[in-house]
Amino acid sequence: MSQSLEGRQGNLYRLSRIVPAGFGAILLLMVGIGVATRFSVARLVETVSWVSHTNEVKADINQLEKIVVNAETGQRGFLYTGKENFLEPYLGSLKIYQQELDQLRRLVADNPEQVRRLEELEVLIQRKFNDLAETIALKRAGKEKELRTHVLSGQGKQAMDNIRE
Repeated sequence: MSQSLEGRQGNLYRLSRIVPAGFGAILLLMVGIGVATRFSVARLVETVSWVSHTNEVKADINQLEKIVVNAETGQRGFLYTGKENFLEPYLGSLKIYQQELDQLRRLVADNPEQVRRLEELEVLIQRKFNDLAETIALKRAGKEKELRTHVLSGQGKQAMDNIRE
């Protein structure tokens, strides 16, 4: 009987050490999973933020392209008809394109490569607006032959193709 009592006490002693160690291991594992989850969630939030930022930049670039297309539409209407009211989209675009560029500048300010590309885009857009202004001036001056030569040169189309790239 004494051996059996000693055996039981030994088993109880081992059990009293194993159970807390088991619970400790489980607790440690849960804390580790919690920490890993916290970092994963933080990284996911950061990724979602960058995706949202990228989508905002893309939307603003599309809006900028739409502004230039509207300017071109107004110019074409005026060239075809000679009526000043067809220039409304062109004139409206002149008023708002700089605001859109400024918004894009703020969005990409943290990325030197995007800042450089936006500067290149701004130069292309300015060339396009200069081309539109030149054709409008030729039409207003009644210089149809020069206007036709200028349009057929493809400068305006090339400028727009470059902007779309």
